[in-house]
Amino acid sequence: MPRISERRWKEKCRLQPVLEILYGKYNPSKMRDDARQIVCEDSLTPDEWSMCPPNSFYQTACKELRTTLTTWVQEWWRTWKSKPAAEVDPNQYASDYLETHMKLQAEFRRIAARVRIEDPVFREVLAFQETTTGDRVFASAVRLVRILLEGTDINYAGGGTSIRGGFFISHDPLLLAEAEAMRLFLVLLRSPLKELIRRCRLKGCPRWFLDLTGRGVYCSTRHAQRMVNDRLKVRRNKQTEEKLQHAQEWIHKWRPAHGPWKPWVARKTNLTTNFLTLWVGRRKLTPPRAHAPA
Repeated sequence: MPRISERRWKEKCRLQPVLEILYGKYNPSKMRDDARQIVCEDSLTPDEWSMCPPNSFYQTACKELRTTLTTWVQEWWRTWKSKPAAEVDPNQYASDYLETHMKLQAEFRRIAARVRIEDPVFREVLAFQETTTGDRVFASAVRLVRILLEGTDINYAGGGTSIRGGFFISHDPLLLAEAEAMRLFLVLLRSPLKELIRRCRLKGCPRWFLDLTGRGVYCSTRHAQRMVNDRLKVRRNKQTEEKLQHAQEWIHKWRPAHGPWKPWVARKTNLTTNFLTLWVGRRKLTPPRAHAPA
C-alpha cells in the first residue's frame, strides 16, 4: 500500500467502519460488544443480564444495518457519485445532498427522534454549520450530537485522544442498527475520501472498497485473478467455436475421392486429427455421412 499522510490515514480509519459493513465484515458479536462497551458487564446482576437482548436480535440487527446502509450508498452512488466533490466543502456537499433527498432527510429525523434527539437540535446538526445562537444549552446539545455522529479529537497538554462517534444503545439492537446506519452514511457524505470508494466490477460481487491508489477495479486480488481467468476462458471458447465452424465447413467440402476425411480436413484447416476426434466425440462436429475410413 502506498504511503499516505497522517490526515489521510485518519480519514481512512474514520471511513473504515462504513467499508466493513458494506464489505460484510461487521458481525453480530461486534455489534453487541459495541453496544455494551460503556456498560461494566462484570457488575451486572443476573436479573440485569436476563434483560439484555439475545444474540439472535443482534443477528437480525446486523443484517438490517448492512441492508439499510447499502441501500443508501447505492442510491448515492447512482445519483451523486459522478458529481464533482473535490472542490466542494464536505459540509456543503452533505447539506446539498440531504436538501435534494427530502425523503432521506425525513427518515433521519425519524431515527433521531427515536434516539431522543430534539428536532430543532437535529436540524441544526444537519445544516453542518457552526452554531451562532446565544442559547448555550442549545449550542451544547448540538455539539454533543455532533460528537455522537462524527467523533472528535481532544488535545491537551502532553498529548491527546480521539473519541469515535456512535450511539451506545444496548436495549434495542434494531434501533442501534438504524442509528448507526444514519451516522455512518453521514460520515461517508462528509469524508474527503468518498470519491475513492469503488464497487467491485466482478459480476455478482456486491462488495465495496476504498481505492487509495486510484487504479483499483476489484475488491481483492482473488477477484482480479478470477476476472482474468474468466476473460481467458471466454477468449478460448470463442477461438474454439471459430475452429469448429471452420472445420465443419471443410467437412462439408470433403468427398470420398479425397481419401480419409480427418487427415484431409486437418491439412485444410491447420488443425490436428486429435482435435477433430475430440469434438466429434463431444458431438460438436458432425462427420461426413459416407466417408472413407479416417
